Formats: sequence, C-alpha cells, structure tokens
Amino acid sequence: MELAYFSGYARLKQRASGGAGVVLRFERVRARQIRRFQPLAELAKRTRLQMTVRVFDAGAAQHIARELAEARGSNGLLRFIVPTASGGEAVIIAGRDYALDAELAARVERVAGDGSVDLSVQEPPKLALVG
Repeated sequence: MELAYFSGYARLKQRASGGAGVVLRFERVRARQIRRFQPLAELAKRTRLQMTVRVFDAGAAQHIARELAEARGSNGLLRFIVPTASGGEAVIIAGRDYALDAELAARVERVAGDGSVDLSVQEPPKLALVG
C-alpha cells in the first residue's frame, strides 16, 4: 500500500490560490498469507519404510543384519523371511529402527540375491491440504 501524507497546508492555500486539488484513492491491501507446506525432506523423515528380505538360511540373515548395523537410527522395519526345516517359512523382525532407502535395498540385494528384497511403505504418508 502506498501512503501519502498531506499536512493540510495545500487545502488551506487552495482557496487563496484558486483551486489546487489532489484526488486520493485508498484501497484495501491484503497482507500476504503464508501457508504452511511440508518440505519433501520432512515428509521423507516421517514416512516409515519396511524392507523384507528373503534369505536361504538364518546364517545369511545374521550376516545381512550385521552389515546393516550402521543403518540404524530411524524408524524403518527390517524383516527376514527364512525357510524352516519343516518346509515352512519363519518371519524374523530384526528391528524397527533402521534408516532404509533404495540404495540400502540395492546393497542388500547384491548380498542376498536378485529379487529377494522388497522395499515398501509401512503405511501411506498422511497428507493434508492446508489452506
């Protein structure tokens, strides 16, 4: 908004000088509204991932878990599916505090074998319209 200040002196002199005039137009100017947004980095921190790894024996699962020890410190779930002696499968949850991403999944897949790693979202992120 532009604002002009007049002391009134011109108004007093208007009658004496024969009519100098100024037309002012005032408009309501709305302040900018700052809307909240969710940066992608913040959304990525809150998105909980899970990695399911199919291994051929429990020893391979232990080896992979040791390799991923430095990836702890977030909220990702690491799950192993291991065949049992009776022919079934056992699900082993190695932890719920892993920092999982596609690069880590590719590293694990090189160790465990092609097609043995599934990286997915535990639950979809909660998005909201802010207005």
